[in-house]
Amino acid sequence: MGPVWHGGDGGEAELLARCHRNALRLLREQQLHAIAFPAISCGVYGYPAAQAAAVAVATLRDELADADDIEVTLCCFSDAMRAVFQHALNAA
Repeated sequence: MGPVWHGGDGGEAELLARCHRNALRLLREQQLHAIAFPAISCGVYGYPAAQAAAVAVATLRDELADADDIEVTLCCFSDAMRAVFQHALNAA
């Protein structure tokens, strides 16, 4: 479960980053090599999509900088969300 958006001053970015890091930690502990992430917290939890995408992309890039054996898929529930995440990927 991801963080609920409360305006951005409640540590939401760190909580969201922690979601991604914990999932990667579990992946490594289980010796798996592929994972898919949805747009965590971007639906009913109200996290602004562009900010969530930036946090997700930055966290995944940092965590996977030396990991050649892990495949990550970002799953987006709409074309609009896909465009937001593609923009974050391009900007990173």
